[in-house]
Amino acid sequence: MISICTIGAMRCMKEDGTPAVFGFKTSDSPPVLFWHGKAAGPSRHAILAYGLAPQQGINAGLNDQGLLLISSYFDYADPSEPSALRETADYWQGDLRGRLQAEALAVCTDARGALEVLERGIAEGGPSIGGSHIIADKNGTILVFEHCRGRTAWQDASSAGWAVRSNQAFGLFPGKQRRMSARLRADRGRRYETASAALRLLAGRPLDSRTAVDALKRLTATHERDGTGSGSICAHGILHGRSNAPLPHMTLSAMVWDVTAGEMHYTSGRPCVSGWKRMAFAE
Repeated sequence: MISICTIGAMRCMKEDGTPAVFGFKTSDSPPVLFWHGKAAGPSRHAILAYGLAPQQGINAGLNDQGLLLISSYFDYADPSEPSALRETADYWQGDLRGRLQAEALAVCTDARGALEVLERGIAEGGPSIGGSHIIADKNGTILVFEHCRGRTAWQDASSAGWAVRSNQAFGLFPGKQRRMSARLRADRGRRYETASAALRLLAGRPLDSRTAVDALKRLTATHERDGTGSGSICAHGILHGRSNAPLPHMTLSAMVWDVTAGEMHYTSGRPCVSGWKRMAFAE
């Protein structure tokens, strides 16, 4: 089952006017084993990483050069439709996203270098499960790479200072996405509006790390008040809009990265009820 997420990154300012970059992610999925840890290898950059046992590579991570990559699923198919079920009998088959991110984090130092790795990997790797990747670096560059069914697009969000995705793409298949069911569009749209409103208020401002990190932690625990769960960033068994698996999804973990400090804050459960832990390169 593909982990489906709400993801984002923003650029704030330190007291001296230099960039302070932060990112966040929720990992929404049917129950599956997951892990947090430090990844490294000979002549490779160290990475504060998150992964899922069925998925190869790294689902999201920050390397010791200040490069952050966060992935999410994208497709316009309704997983409850019979045709979609036939296409995704093996929910992880053809998933290149984690492997490409692991490669980029291991060898790249900036966002544009990572974008080249992802573009080349999708072009050469054959059919892949679709995704959106937010790419940010310590210098304040923020890019979004989207791919689905052999097509790709990318956006430079650096001038805005923030980027969010909640399982949609803005450069691919606009007509197909408009024809998705109302329940899928509502879940994705509400999460996007909630997250983008929060980041729009924070980006570009002089913020200390604790204030920024705490704001993103609160964002990952956000719930809609209509009782259906649709549109809630923290998932409690929602069925629609978050992956290629027609099964109830819950938030397995939430993560917040402080790129400047070289830290990953994370939960081992839903962020609305779980305590936060911290991992850092300096430890």
